[in-house]
Amino acid sequence: VGPLDMRLSAILMIGAAVFKIFGFAFAEGEIEGIGLSEFVLLKATTTIVMLAIAYGMIQCCSDSARRDIENKVENNQRHAFVSLLNLMCDAVVELGPDLRIVEHVQTLAHVLLQGAG
Repeated sequence: VGPLDMRLSAILMIGAAVFKIFGFAFAEGEIEGIGLSEFVLLKATTTIVMLAIAYGMIQCCSDSARRDIENKVENNQRHAFVSLLNLMCDAVVELGPDLRIVEHVQTLAHVLLQGAG
């Protein structure tokens, strides 16, 4: 069961709870003086609003899942690229946006100091 399935289950459970609350309110007579047509209209409106909220939540969840998948793919590609570079090169250095070395690379230090000495 993935995170998207759990989110959808939670959305459905919340929707069912809201629907039950409205159903109990009418069954217990908390809303009095309402005719059949008003009752049906209120139920239909409530259902449409719940469906709209559920649709929005599903869209949000699917966008989040899509971003998670894209991030994982990007990380896997980056890892594969760095692994290939490590096989082909003596030292692999990552530069930041300001063209400075991001972190200390021990293999670079060994390559630069190899002739010193």
